[in-house]
Amino acid sequence: MTTETQKIEFDGARLASLCEQRGFSQAQVARTIGIRPQSLCGIEKNKHNPSAVTLMKLCLLFNVNPQDFVRS
Repeated sequence: MTTETQKIEFDGARLASLCEQRGFSQAQVARTIGIRPQSLCGIEKNKHNPSAVTLMKLCLLFNVNPQDFVRS
């Protein structure tokens, strides 16, 4: 029996949009969730995905579900 894994793609544009809507700078968000601004920029530009911990911190900060960050 084989199991298939589905790769979930993070939607960096959604993160950037939420930051803009809430009036947060990248530096503010990065500081609040405990990552470097450069890391947050990479996440927004879809260069890399956030860790599970970072994703949960983003969800708490923006009061959204993890599914809200999944690229459709």
